[in-house]
Amino acid sequence: MKIRLFVNIICFHLFAQSGISQQRVIDSLKFALKNARNDTMRIKTKIEIGDIMPIFRINYWDSIKTDCEKVIKSAPKENAISKSCLKSLATTLNNMGFIYTNEGNISKALFYFTESLKVMEGIGNLKELGISLNNLGTIYDTQGDIPKALEYYGKSIKIQEAIDDKKEMAASYCNIGIIYHNQGDMPAAIEYYVKSLVIREKIGDKGAIANSLMNLGSAYKTNNELPKALEYVTRSLKLREEIGDKYGVAYSLGHIGSIYSVKNEMPKAIDYINRSLKISEELGDKPGIAISLNNIGRNYLKLKNYNKALEYCLASIKISKELAIPYYIKEVSENLYQLFKIKGDYKNAMEYYEMFVSMRDSLNNLETKKASVRSQ
Repeated sequence: MKIRLFVNIICFHLFAQSGISQQRVIDSLKFALKNARNDTMRIKTKIEIGDIMPIFRINYWDSIKTDCEKVIKSAPKENAISKSCLKSLATTLNNMGFIYTNEGNISKALFYFTESLKVMEGIGNLKELGISLNNLGTIYDTQGDIPKALEYYGKSIKIQEAIDDKKEMAASYCNIGIIYHNQGDMPAAIEYYVKSLVIREKIGDKGAIANSLMNLGSAYKTNNELPKALEYVTRSLKLREEIGDKYGVAYSLGHIGSIYSVKNEMPKAIDYINRSLKISEELGDKPGIAISLNNIGRNYLKLKNYNKALEYCLASIKISKELAIPYYIKEVSENLYQLFKIKGDYKNAMEYYEMFVSMRDSLNNLETKKASVRSQ
């Protein structure tokens, strides 16, 4: 697995090998590492192990970075060993940037992605250069600097067009679509999602096609074009079932449920979200479980089945607090505030209202910081 960054869970798809075959590959690579004839082979093997497992410990990649730098320093410039280690260094720096992004340390992520980009420019590896530019685009998007994000995605696409790298080009179009989606510009979002889908259909990447269909379904839902939204998300579900992508299946089922909820078809909504919940529980996917529990609770609230609604929302808030994700806590605490208010339990209603306001303000402050970055 080559670690890459995409800005949204809709767009990011990690294809995992089966547990048995993956372990065989890892065991084979560990054997190769023990018997590596030189530092170059040892570094390459360590990167492969880190990618396949994958390893998200920053010190693992930092040690590879140190090894690369030692070899580069001792080897003559333009030497094959030096060039090989420069490529390994760029990959390592890119992976470190991804890990820091995952940890929410955006300044360090930006530093390592930029360093990776510099190395790639130096050795002229256009494929990896395009990926580095794409990663930097996602970082600027995370910071709220939309013009810079679009600039880097544009640079990435130019390189991908030049070398006919269709897979990464589709990812870049997807990321641009997500920017416009988050900005509320659905026609532009749909335009770029379609561009991404067309390319993915040409290369036959079923997992990526499913992601593009999901993106389009989400955009049409936001645009209140519910029949189209249902059509695209259902197509996404079928593909994900076909390739055995259980996480994707759970996500698609939940999204179909949310569309039926908007259509005020609550029994259908609850059925689909329950199916999503069951898969998330099988996978041990706590974020997926928390979201599904809250969404089921919200639908029971709409049906005025307050006891059922309370049961599901209380289960959701427990997991949401464990995960400490402000958005999840905000969503479920608002439902609990309404439920306790309806039941006349004003003490608990006030507790959850204060929690809702706290999480809402926390998220608003984050958006304010992003706006501050944009204005600088």
